[in-house]
Amino acid sequence: MPSFKFRVLIDTNTGVDVFRDILISTNDNLELFYQTILTSFNFKNDQMASFYKSNDDWDKGQEITL
Repeated sequence: MPSFKFRVLIDTNTGVDVFRDILISTNDNLELFYQTILTSFNFKNDQMASFYKSNDDWDKGQEITL
């Protein structure tokens, strides 16, 4: 089954990297990806979120809101 693997990093003040590797199917949508991020970090479901398209230089492009 085709899938995408994402490494999600959380900024902290401790200097310790906190990350999760998340694997989603190519058939999944961004809402499911968002829910998976919340679950993997034990966040409450009261977080606002947006996703952004970017280019090869990581310049922030079009915003995709929930």
